[in-house]
Amino acid sequence: MSLVEKLKASGFKPEKSTDGEFMPLEGIYKAQFVKAEKVKSQKDNTEQLRVELKVSETLSGKDSTSKYSEFKKYLALEGDDATDKKKGVAWIINALFTAGVEVNADSDEKLMENIQGALGTDIYVKAWGWKPEDVDKTYQQFSVLKESIALKQAKSKKDKDGLGF
Repeated sequence: MSLVEKLKASGFKPEKSTDGEFMPLEGIYKAQFVKAEKVKSQKDNTEQLRVELKVSETLSGKDSTSKYSEFKKYLALEGDDATDKKKGVAWIINALFTAGVEVNADSDEKLMENIQGALGTDIYVKAWGWKPEDVDKTYQQFSVLKESIALKQAKSKKDKDGLGF
């Protein structure tokens, strides 16, 4: 029997390789606020704040093996979106407030200094990923949690999975 015949007989069908593909984190994490830098939007050249969080502890879910920051968010610093709680700088102010850090400022410069001064703060996040049908791109999403809620949800998930806490 030829190799081609053996492949056909075994039911072999070509599959796309998933090696090296982005695999989103799913779970609850303690992350450290590691970066806040101004960048220009590639979309419309407006000023944004790139915020990055690095997992410091997996409370439940998939462990991270990345040496890079796992959670990134681009926040508007200009236009109507700047004050939006999901798209603007208000997001990081609320995230830090949830983590117990108040960001007070009398000016734009003081605001940025306060945000920079909060680097190293622990922020708890719930993360999940999704992939739209007919698209090869996978997306990472996350939301900020209060520490008490993160710990409670992580314990509940571990108990449900029989892993204890």
